Amino acid sequence: MRVDPHTGVRRLARVFALAALVCAAPGAQANPKAADGSPEAALIRELPFEDHAIEMNRIIVNLARPGRRPFELMLDTGAQDSVLTPGAAKRNGVSIRRAKTSPYIKDTSLGIPLRFWVDTRWSDQSSGVGWEYGLLGGRFLAQFVVELDFDAAVVRFYDPRKFSVPENATGPGEFVVPVRITGNRPFIDVDVGGEKLLQVLLDTGAPGTLMASAEALQKIGLDTGDLPVAGRIQSTRGRVDLKLEESQAVRIGPFDLGEVPMEVFPRGAFNVGGNTDSLIGYDLISQFKVRIDYPNERLWLKRRENTRSTFLGTDVALGRETGAYLSTWREAYKVRFVRPGSPAEAYGLRAGDSFDASADADPKLDAEAIAAAIVTGGPLRGSRATGPKEAVTVEFAGGPRVVTESDAVEGE
Repeated sequence: MRVDPHTGVRRLARVFALAALVCAAPGAQANPKAADGSPEAALIRELPFEDHAIEMNRIIVNLARPGRRPFELMLDTGAQDSVLTPGAAKRNGVSIRRAKTSPYIKDTSLGIPLRFWVDTRWSDQSSGVGWEYGLLGGRFLAQFVVELDFDAAVVRFYDPRKFSVPENATGPGEFVVPVRITGNRPFIDVDVGGEKLLQVLLDTGAPGTLMASAEALQKIGLDTGDLPVAGRIQSTRGRVDLKLEESQAVRIGPFDLGEVPMEVFPRGAFNVGGNTDSLIGYDLISQFKVRIDYPNERLWLKRRENTRSTFLGTDVALGRETGAYLSTWREAYKVRFVRPGSPAEAYGLRAGDSFDASADADPKLDAEAIAAAIVTGGPLRGSRATGPKEAVTVEFAGGPRVVTESDAVEGE
């Protein structure tokens, strides 16, 4: 998700700019090779994806120095700055001061300290949007060439003085895309439905495929006015209505990504996705090995082999078959969209319903089992939120039936 920094960020912009000139300190991982222009010689640190984030279509890394308490943040190329909610700050061992107007500073294993904010606008105890998050944003990332390797499930940070993305790619399956860095965030052009959608944010903090404002799509001749509102999401700026365009041809440079589902903001995303409110999320980004060269404004892409078409982490084909598009969230499957007139609507599903997918669930569920129950009318037990902190258990089969009270599942 994207979070705009506090107003104090502007006053300290010059201080942060100086941080970009800091070289990798002795605390960074040493590399015995000479600086020969190769990425191996320029490697500062390689950090693995934390396992518990992969199932949520997110990248979380531990920035703590070896032997120190974990300091886990979601790598979010869509965030201008690094921001933690109070709950996430406490979880990471940050002592919160409500009256503090300057950034917090913490050492990292990359040898460069992280300057970040704690969002206490609502409270110094918890988030104002119902869930806790810590974002590793663009102001820190812009000091590196950042590589996202989804096959190895690692992030590599390169010294931009020793390695840069070339102007043109020469290897098979590789391509260099011009990227515009605005507000420490990378924007590229994307072809949608055969037309060029300009300045789309490359956003690792978004779990889906392509999210676009209705206004931006109208400019390229795609009218989404007749699409019904199919669901809502909890963003860092509040609840947002969304529509679902189930199939649009998408290309990035020379790469044909096929017909993909696309989320549409009827009234924009409150400017959290750039000046067009359009962004590319994890589902599409993860089809590539990615290098973002912030200093030189270049994006290197290499298409991964044997990737499958997913939407919010689940197979696109299942959503089209059932009319229920699911997202993965903390050992649960949540219904993001329900297509009107679909088997899922007839089954009684609503956007926001969720199903336990933990190892202890009985019966054990995966996306395929949920789809099979929807198509055949078989039994399922799920949870349906009735308020910010309340939910009821619902049994499906021949129509939904509320059976008991239960705790609400934390929002996405």
